[in-house]
Amino acid sequence: MIRQLGDAEVERLATPERAVEIMRAALLDLARGELTATPRAALPAGATALVVGAGGRRSGPVGFRAYGGWGPQSDQLTAVWDGDGHLLGVVTGELLGILRTGALGGVAIDALAAPAADRIGVVGSGRMAWGQVWAASAVRPLAGVDVFSPSPDRRDAFARRVESRLGIPCRPVSTTEEAVADKPVVILSTTSTRAVVRLDDLSPGTHVNSTGPKRAGASELDPRIAEAATAVVTDAPRQVEVDDDWFSPRRPTALGEVLAGQAAGRRAAGDLTLYCSVGLTGTEPLLAAELLSLA
Repeated sequence: MIRQLGDAEVERLATPERAVEIMRAALLDLARGELTATPRAALPAGATALVVGAGGRRSGPVGFRAYGGWGPQSDQLTAVWDGDGHLLGVVTGELLGILRTGALGGVAIDALAAPAADRIGVVGSGRMAWGQVWAASAVRPLAGVDVFSPSPDRRDAFARRVESRLGIPCRPVSTTEEAVADKPVVILSTTSTRAVVRLDDLSPGTHVNSTGPKRAGASELDPRIAEAATAVVTDAPRQVEVDDDWFSPRRPTALGEVLAGQAAGRRAAGDLTLYCSVGLTGTEPLLAAELLSLA
């Protein structure tokens, strides 16, 4: 019988510390050529398209993640095999991808934010924003989080969740400027196709994580942030190349190369650094394999 996990099991089994550890190892393996990460492709299927991304370690585990274009309530599937071709199981639901994305963002914060960074400004109050703060709690001793989103109810609910689940004081605020002012770490996690934060809103030494749109002419990021940053990195440079509509003339370097010492990251306390999440395929199967083993 094939082992299967859903969102409830993922939420119960996953910890931010272990998820960040798995993603850090995956990024280093990518830099060393030991992880395969095939860029996502949209395959026509009936009235929609199935988006599929595959990858994994040369020695296993390997697998794929697939989801369709039916909308946010449609099911997602991650399937995992070991290095000998035995199916370990499947994970359904959206939470695996959210926590995987959060954990990659946590690695970026650990690698690029100031060592003493203890406060976060968040723009966005969805599940992706939650995943980023969830993972950040594993890499920095957070003293507080400020969150803004256009919906007062959603930002209030987000603040309550951070406080109750993570034990971190979280304050809902009424403007983006208030959310990011004087914050050493800023998380942008929106669906906006217009810049939600300006370069001038950020303090010297800020590290920014972005999980939202980053297409030319349609980005949650002010392109000037990328121009001004000392380091601009991403989890999946090949995905940026394949998509071919990057929001900035400046191309990102690989986060794994920063971790491996092959590329520069933060050099001085006043540096502005930027991490752009685009989705490193092959990492969902790695996290899924861990959770399946725990189950």
